[in-house]
Amino acid sequence: MSHKNYIIIGNGIAAHSASMEIRKNDPTGSVLIITTDREHTYYRLKLTEYIAHPIPKEKLYLMNDDVAKDKNIEVALGTSVQEIHPEKKEVVTSDGQTYTYDKLLIATGSSPFVPPTKGKDKDHVLTIRNLSDVERLHEAFSSVDTMVVIGGGLLGLEAAWSLMELGKKVHVVEMAPYLLPRQLDQSTASLLQESLEKSGLSIHTQASVEEIYGEGDVEGVRLQDGTEIPCGGVLFNIGVRPNISLAQDAGLETNRGIVVNERMETSEKDIFAAGDCVEYNGMTFGLWTASNTQGKMAGANMTGGDEKYTNPKLFTSLKLGETQLFSSGNVQDYDEIKEFHNDDNHLKKFFFTGKKPTGAILFGDIRQMGMVNRVIDGDLDFETYENEHLR
Repeated sequence: MSHKNYIIIGNGIAAHSASMEIRKNDPTGSVLIITTDREHTYYRLKLTEYIAHPIPKEKLYLMNDDVAKDKNIEVALGTSVQEIHPEKKEVVTSDGQTYTYDKLLIATGSSPFVPPTKGKDKDHVLTIRNLSDVERLHEAFSSVDTMVVIGGGLLGLEAAWSLMELGKKVHVVEMAPYLLPRQLDQSTASLLQESLEKSGLSIHTQASVEEIYGEGDVEGVRLQDGTEIPCGGVLFNIGVRPNISLAQDAGLETNRGIVVNERMETSEKDIFAAGDCVEYNGMTFGLWTASNTQGKMAGANMTGGDEKYTNPKLFTSLKLGETQLFSSGNVQDYDEIKEFHNDDNHLKKFFFTGKKPTGAILFGDIRQMGMVNRVIDGDLDFETYENEHLR
């Protein structure tokens, strides 16, 4: 049995930012990261781009052996935690080791959600969550001409675009009435769909998959309205679900995620959680920026700090070829919309609740997204912004 001052389970961005914050605040305490991944922490947001534009993997890493050595952080790659015993303050790993801890962070992330769909277990039906998934995708789809991406969210569209850049014919199937329903209103989503279809994507909205059919290999997708899309491969990208089984087995309070307070503390003393696996104020996030902030706060509080988390301000940007958009705040619940167009068919749209701007969309030209965020946050008066930049 070995003792560590700090143990972190997982090595995504929440785990990484926590380890860096711990080391900043406690230069000498022992830190152990235990992860099932066989790779050090990398920039997961680049995975969909990596499909069509492979770069040396080393350029994706946030952590490597040299960084770990320099920060005096021990990393156990390819190792899972089998059990957590809160009453003994110990964890048991898959290689038979038992470690005790002073503070523990659970940052087990999330897993791709694949709904119960007939044919989902065929060989050429994949998801993307890590580097090895992208490598498997390249191998599985190397001879495939036509693909179906199930899910028209941000990552689904980015993956579809990358597959198209590889020379494949790509269909996107989205259950919602229009693309990006959380980030766009319907009229802007129509502009997005029109732009993407002109670029070569085939998009099917208000559609759901009934079956992935084929004798052995994937031969096509059948939608619930009977439409058949012949294809040789399917990529699911319709969201993630928090990995909470380890916390559940340890007796921690869970709901959709591991329940934490504003200090990222769980229901058990000296056990913290951060990232995709957590639930705070009834919300799960699945956002890189939120996980980064939560990990940093958890690391600070594990070392005696008193950082308090609030729900993040939501904003999104998407760049696919010449198509660019930015969305900030709430664009679904509003009293009034103000639209501004220019000669280049660029659109700026602001959503008001009462007299206050509470959401905004930029389409075509997103260079002012930082300034628009300031307007939505209340740090810049809308009339001032309008007079200086919209007239």
